[in-house]
Amino acid sequence: MSNSTPYSIVIVTFVKRYEKYFKPLIKQIKNAKPDIEIIVGINGEHKELFNQQYRKDILAFLSEYNNVYPIMFTEHRSLSKIWNSCLINCTNDMVLRIDDDITIADNSFWPAVDQALSMADGDCFKINGSWSHTVLNRKQINEVGWFDERLLGGGEEDGDMEWRWSEQYHKPFRDIRGFPIINHWNDVDFDECLVNMKKCNGKRSMFNKVFILKKYHESPGGAAHGIMCENGTRKLICVDPTPNQYPSEAFYWRNKDNL
Repeated sequence: MSNSTPYSIVIVTFVKRYEKYFKPLIKQIKNAKPDIEIIVGINGEHKELFNQQYRKDILAFLSEYNNVYPIMFTEHRSLSKIWNSCLINCTNDMVLRIDDDITIADNSFWPAVDQALSMADGDCFKINGSWSHTVLNRKQINEVGWFDERLLGGGEEDGDMEWRWSEQYHKPFRDIRGFPIINHWNDVDFDECLVNMKKCNGKRSMFNKVFILKKYHESPGGAAHGIMCENGTRKLICVDPTPNQYPSEAFYWRNKDNL
């Protein structure tokens, strides 16, 4: 579609997902959209040396495709940190952010993305009700204050952003459904995730859970935004607002053509 909204793709991955999920996903995307820009955040492990064979393998694999740009993190960094870094490095403001453990069921996914981008009219939105696949408007993420990098592990960064986005724009974070996409979340061995870290319910970072309970308090005068509020049954106030971690990005966007 010549008049479709341009967008980049962001994927965060790590060594345990490489063969089973990541490589097939990249092949799927590039077979369907050979010229699309993909920014790949390659995460390290906590308290472990970066696997050098993995480094060689993933760089060699990605080099086979045009317009794929890896960003290496030599030790484990949070999803918030890597999502922000990848968003900053995209050449488009609209970004399809997908997890590395999904399968695109068929190529009707791509015209569905174009249609949803048109429907959303520049807003961020979830795909099929899940943060495993979301479309983000980088300019809106900047206005909200970026993903909170004080969430040092994995988990809660999605609900935190959804609450803050709705507070900023005074409307629900949109959910557009009907996409042919398979989420392998329930098939994942969570022992391979968050290595050497304390976990909550076996899946999420305990650090992040404790932090988010300090950042938000329940209050009758609070706001029931998004997934943290359990479909409107909880009202929250933010008592520890997110600092704007990248205050100069908007300045760069405004002035880069003056260089």
